[in-house]
Amino acid sequence: MNKYGLNDSSVIEIETNEALYLVNQDIKSAVSGKYLVDIDGHLSINHVQRLPGKKLAVAFGDTTMEVTEEDIKIVGRVAVVLKTI
Repeated sequence: MNKYGLNDSSVIEIETNEALYLVNQDIKSAVSGKYLVDIDGHLSINHVQRLPGKKLAVAFGDTTMEVTEEDIKIVGRVAVVLKTI
């Protein structure tokens, strides 16, 4: 984990059909990138982009939705993605 600048106690692994994600829970403020987000109690990994006015653009596949910071909770930033080939 040190190789990626990650602290073992703050990293969680998320495994999906597509990949294994290492999520850094120390980063809870979205700027731009892939994040583990909690939307109404449901977790998903999405691309998030900060917008002016304390808003965020959250990508859901081919669709992007604009939300306020209060609408979602950032659980952490995706630090490493491992995919099988």
